[in-house]
Amino acid sequence: MSALDLPGPLAARLHRQFIAVCDAVKAAGADEETGERRLSAFLVALEQASAKIARRGNTKENSQLYFAIIHLSRPGVGDMNKRDLIDAVSERMGNKRMATEAVNAVLGTIQETVARGDKVAISGFGVFEKQVRPARTARNPATGAAVKVPKTSVPKFRAGADFKAMVNAKRARAR
Repeated sequence: MSALDLPGPLAARLHRQFIAVCDAVKAAGADEETGERRLSAFLVALEQASAKIARRGNTKENSQLYFAIIHLSRPGVGDMNKRDLIDAVSERMGNKRMATEAVNAVLGTIQETVARGDKVAISGFGVFEKQVRPARTARNPATGAAVKVPKTSVPKFRAGADFKAMVNAKRARAR
């Protein structure tokens, strides 16, 4: 299996990553040697991972390697946007349209509930709630003049114990 034989969503991510690397190389003042090294390292890691998947059958390790390739191909280290979340959910559900509807429904419901002032508690994950910031007087740093800041409401998220434990466990393994 070469990088070109990878499934559609993964191939699209790899294409975006490749374009990002090319843009970084073309940027003003970019060091051509560094850009080539980054691209070469990316392609070597991708080929190694895809070769491992080709040698293995449909196993749990195969899925883990597939998601490792997805992680390598996402823009930024560890960044995930809504499109990437939908792709990850569609990998598990097997249907991109249903995954898109599910992600949009969950996010929309959370937003609507918090906007009303209610709390959304997801056991083991965390709590989404509305926090009201009172009106206050601030200072303009450029002029030193007092500025009145009106009362505002902002969304707030508190991570649950299981989520915190998972994040701390990954941090401990990384050290």
